[in-house]
Amino acid sequence: MGLDMYLRKSAYVKTWKSTDTCIKDATRLDVHVRVAYDDGTVDQTDFTVNDPQSGFDVQLPIGYWRKANAIHRWFIQTCANGKDDCREMSVSYDQLMELKRLCQQVLDDHDKAPELLPTQEGFFFGSTDYGECYFDDLKDTIKILDKVEDGYWYEYQASW
Repeated sequence: MGLDMYLRKSAYVKTWKSTDTCIKDATRLDVHVRVAYDDGTVDQTDFTVNDPQSGFDVQLPIGYWRKANAIHRWFIQTCANGKDDCREMSVSYDQLMELKRLCQQVLDDHDKAPELLPTQEGFFFGSTDYGECYFDDLKDTIKILDKVEDGYWYEYQASW
């Protein structure tokens, strides 16, 4: 048990195209998923959907934290008006860039941690100390946010 935190990237894929005279729905959706691992191995699968509906969302995981309670607190305060109820919440690209900036600012000056990214107590939320694990969480957050691209939707969700 504990605080598990997820950041996902979403994009809408339309299965229709608009022309000057009409809208034509796609008749088939071909999906190829390929996963490459650091050791050079690959997993892949293909599937087809006949008569797809008007579109669908693709959601991909881009970040995972465990017991990074200061980061969780930031998401709750910034994206959920302080209400922590394990629901998925939207977070904008600009908000994520602000979090990245705050992480870097605290890494540059550790004394700013309690002011800029304070920890949060909670049931199985981990340590509230501003020690090595706290700063490692900030470094991990920057690595995750380096993968964020403008033009997508992002969702954050935590569970415990």
